[in-house]
Amino acid sequence: RSRGLSIRPFQKLIDIRNAAEDRYRQTEEGLSKKLKELQDKMREFKVKKGADAKVILTSDQKKTFEAFRRNMIQTRTQLRDVQLALRHDIERMDSRLKAINIWTMPVVVAIIALILALVRRRRYRVRTV
Repeated sequence: RSRGLSIRPFQKLIDIRNAAEDRYRQTEEGLSKKLKELQDKMREFKVKKGADAKVILTSDQKKTFEAFRRNMIQTRTQLRDVQLALRHDIERMDSRLKAINIWTMPVVVAIIALILALVRRRRYRVRTV
């Protein structure tokens, strides 16, 4: 019989990832809410249709509509930037952890080898003197 899968999560890794998500989550939620409000305002926009089904807007409505559109585009860009920053933080943390895991053991072994070489050299010198 086999024991099955043994998956042990790295609690420190999970804590660091959650901290990174918490830093950006508030900003992301605020931007998402703002984007939803802007989209709702765009839907509520009063539009008249002409006889040939073309949309007719007054100049004030056009200005307001364009302002909403610019604001919505800017909000989407900010939201993407926040999500990108979150992904970069998580990937950076993952890369550091991999580098530490890969290089820690060889460095420790090299240090122990140097210490042992120095100790042996010292013992050899004591015997020859």
